[in-house]
Amino acid sequence: MVQLQYSLLAFACISQLVWAFPKPDEGSTIQQRGGGPNDQFVFAICPRNPKKCSQCGGDSKKKGFCDIEIATGYRSDYNNCMKWHGKGEGCGLVCECISEETGKPGTGVPPIIPFPPIPVGFAPPPAAVPNPKTEDTCGNDYTKTSCKDCEPLDGWCTKGEHAGCPCREECPADDDDKKPTCSADDCKGEKGSCTIGHHKGCECKSECPNPDKKILVCSDDICKSEKENKCTTDEYNGCECYHLTKDYYTRRSKAQVQNDSKAIAKLVESMKKFYDEQGEEDDEPKDPEVTCASKDYSKAIDVDASFLNKLADKFCSGATDKKRSQDLTAKDVSSDAYEGYKVHFELDPGDNCKTDCKAAFKSMSGKCQGIDSHSLQKSASSKVPDCGASFSYKISAPETDPDTFTQKGEQDRVCHDADAFGSHGDVRPPDISTASTACLGVEDDEGRFTAESEPVTHESTYAGTQLAFTMSWVDNCKGDSFDVRYPTAKSNKLGDSCWKYMFDNWRQCNNGGAGGYIDYGCVRYDFRPSFD
Repeated sequence: MVQLQYSLLAFACISQLVWAFPKPDEGSTIQQRGGGPNDQFVFAICPRNPKKCSQCGGDSKKKGFCDIEIATGYRSDYNNCMKWHGKGEGCGLVCECISEETGKPGTGVPPIIPFPPIPVGFAPPPAAVPNPKTEDTCGNDYTKTSCKDCEPLDGWCTKGEHAGCPCREECPADDDDKKPTCSADDCKGEKGSCTIGHHKGCECKSECPNPDKKILVCSDDICKSEKENKCTTDEYNGCECYHLTKDYYTRRSKAQVQNDSKAIAKLVESMKKFYDEQGEEDDEPKDPEVTCASKDYSKAIDVDASFLNKLADKFCSGATDKKRSQDLTAKDVSSDAYEGYKVHFELDPGDNCKTDCKAAFKSMSGKCQGIDSHSLQKSASSKVPDCGASFSYKISAPETDPDTFTQKGEQDRVCHDADAFGSHGDVRPPDISTASTACLGVEDDEGRFTAESEPVTHESTYAGTQLAFTMSWVDNCKGDSFDVRYPTAKSNKLGDSCWKYMFDNWRQCNNGGAGGYIDYGCVRYDFRPSFD
């Protein structure tokens, strides 16, 4: 008996020792197992500073973790585990080790180094570009990395010590077609060199304007010609320029020269006035800005673009120098198509606009089509912002009577989707039973429904839950008029009244209380747990 007490006391001490064992320092790993009395307990802790994997059997099973386990827990448990599962099957503690491949403990998978910030003028690195090896691989100045040494892809190195880094292309020669243009968005040249992009710091070439569109004056600041009628500024370096005047030598008298100078001055003044008032003859009309009624193809109507163009040509054959509007139909262009359709046209000539009326409407019919040229948006407009001219059309389709149908008696019930009204309160049986009786409160003069009757809705709130009951005539339905309070006309009992349909819209719909509706004849009885 004494021996048993001592044994129990020893077990208690060992148990207390197990649970009182101090926790290892942060970064260590400890594993313990429970066991029986008189079983030796082995504590095992992974070292704070992991060993090299070669010192613990390698890491062939899992990169960055020792192949050799450390025995831990109760010896009997460990021995049994080794007996049944064999060495290295998770019986002991597996510790991290420093991988020979990466020099780091753990999984052995090298960390993914993010790409450096994308330089201005560069596209993001394509998928084939690997991530940099280290955070210091790329540096802060990509122009110091030459693309010729790293098999670049869109300006990003794919090989070598700078793989994953942006690089600068070699500067093209003057006669090379690849030489960047200073005005290009991926160059933005200043002082004759690109300031961004793949050729940053490389000399860029000027883009000379079309002399028919723009004349460079040698004396202007944007040109600054010094010799040979060539500009010297960065923007137009080497471009041909023109002098406004030349020196002429003559035998005429001083007075005659003065008179000639005055005449030339008057000529210049009159030419300036002419162009200010009339504009240049070769001024091209501005393209109008087109706005379609919708960009949704499904909202287009079945009217051919060629038909609209014929009507527009007819409209534009009238006066175009004043505000005007006109309604045209197929009969106005001797066509039998689109009977009953009407197109309303409008135009405002603006202030000295040269926009062609027919071209403006063709632009609208081209840009405001449906899926193809056989359908158009119902309306469109175009405007020339420079001078205020505007054009528009609006198509009116013939009105058609909607298809009607007949219903008699009770129809199939339709349950609302469970999420049709979002999150709503709990619909309780006694609440909806009481609230459903509201349909019986319709006045006698409003109780008999016809196609002209307005919907009747009763709303109430129980325990925070909204309950809405609506009786309405179904659109385009042809049927008999009756008292919506007692649709079956069997009796005035509650079970033969509108209450039954409203209550069953909840009871017979297994959708979390979302309710539903049922038609009796042409009247619809609807319940929903929402006022929306």
